[in-house]
Amino acid sequence: MNASLLAQLSIDHKPVDLLYPGWEAVSRHPAPGGMDVVLFRENKSGREACWWVTPGGSHLASHALALPPEHKDALTKELDPILQPIMEHSLVHKPLNTLPVENTTFQTLTALPTTALTEIISLWVHHAAPNTVIIDPQEFLQDINPEDEDADSPFSSTRIKQVMESRCRGDAPPILSSPFSKMPLKAQLVMNHRAGVTGRFFDPTEQLTFYIFWPNPSDPQQPDAVQPPTFYYPQGPLIFGQGYTAHMLPTWLMIWFIHNPDHAEHINAAPSFQLEDYGIGKISNIWDSFSHTLEESNQDKPHAFPPSHTQLWNQWSAPSLSRKDKDKHDDNS
Repeated sequence: MNASLLAQLSIDHKPVDLLYPGWEAVSRHPAPGGMDVVLFRENKSGREACWWVTPGGSHLASHALALPPEHKDALTKELDPILQPIMEHSLVHKPLNTLPVENTTFQTLTALPTTALTEIISLWVHHAAPNTVIIDPQEFLQDINPEDEDADSPFSSTRIKQVMESRCRGDAPPILSSPFSKMPLKAQLVMNHRAGVTGRFFDPTEQLTFYIFWPNPSDPQQPDAVQPPTFYYPQGPLIFGQGYTAHMLPTWLMIWFIHNPDHAEHINAAPSFQLEDYGIGKISNIWDSFSHTLEESNQDKPHAFPPSHTQLWNQWSAPSLSRKDKDKHDDNS
């Protein structure tokens, strides 16, 4: 145990003498918002936890999300000028050529341990995008009646199934058919995370960005075991996914952009999809979808609307009606 570090801390004006068995104080770091963060680690499992403290060492919270309101406000106010451009450009649209790497707050963020940075960015994402809609794809597909849906919607059962059945194999950038325009796309970025791999896709037809996260196999002995991916459309904002990953994916992406300030160069230099990328001939569903889309384009049919303009999106994003209330409303209408 780092006794000297522990001696600097207090809870309710009382010194901290002991921790739970197996835990030790590892390090202390300056953090945005006029606070410090202390990193703790359990020796046996390697689990980490944070205390957010005043510069004098007084305990404020054991997680950034549990900070008192005034400290949350100070933190988000300091982070807004740094993180808002990253979200608006790197995450949603075209990234800025440079990040403010010389900015003191930015440098403070990059110097934080991953656990502390994850807590801070998670807090800020919740503040910046509080209305993100998260939909369980299995429940969604079970509730959909194919006869009643718009087949051209990005959220038709056919397109959602296609996304959920996509896979990322090998080191080559993944290729898939866009659920918006149905055009084949190659990932601009392949973003590795300890939990899996994320592809950043840009649909030039609809001028929008989306992400697909493919989790690592839960069983290393069965690397081909099928695990559904998570779909993230930040402009919605909308996530098709389940559990912890669905809630944390925006945070993980923001952290990746922060730790990779040269990402704009890679995105701007990313080659577009070429037919040679998928071989010659009708060897895949992507080719069939691509051919069908070309036929529609030749007939001057309009492209599919982005989800914010679809009936399905409006149904799921309406804040005033829960799903059960929506069903009751439909029954009474």
